[in-house]
Amino acid sequence: MTEQELKVFLDQTRSFFGRLSEVPAHLGDTRVAFEAPKLLDFTGLIEITGTARGFVCLTFPRALLHDLLLAIGERSTSDSAHADLAGEVANIVASHARKVFGARILLSTPTPIMGATNGPALSSPVLVTPIEWHGQTGQIILALESA
Repeated sequence: MTEQELKVFLDQTRSFFGRLSEVPAHLGDTRVAFEAPKLLDFTGLIEITGTARGFVCLTFPRALLHDLLLAIGERSTSDSAHADLAGEVANIVASHARKVFGARILLSTPTPIMGATNGPALSSPVLVTPIEWHGQTGQIILALESA
C-alpha cells in the first residue's frame, strides 16, 4: 500500500467523525505490524478485491461506540447496535475511499465482529493507526497488496 492510498482511508476516517460531532477524531501515528492485528470490543471488517486484495477494518472499544451511538441519536445501546455501528463505520469509510480508487477495487459487505480477538492474517504487513475520540482509542487497520 502506498502512502497516498493509506492517506485516502485516514482522511475518510477523520471526515466521518468530523461530520458527526463537534469533537474531531485525532489520528495517531501509523505503525507497521507484521502479526495479525489485535481487535477491540467491536470491529467492522471490509474485504477488498480487484487490483488490490486485503481488508480494511475499524475496531473500537465499547465506550467509544457507545458515545458514537449517542452522538447519532441511537437509543439502543445493545451489543448488536454496537456491532452494527462498527460495521457501518467501516462501510462508510471504505465506500468513500472507493470513490477515489474507482472500479479497480471491489468491497464486500461489512462483517461485524464482536469481542477482542486476532484479526485476519495476510502474508503482508498491516498498517495500524489509532483513532482517538472522546477520550477513547480505536484503530483503523489496513492491509492491501497487489492482486
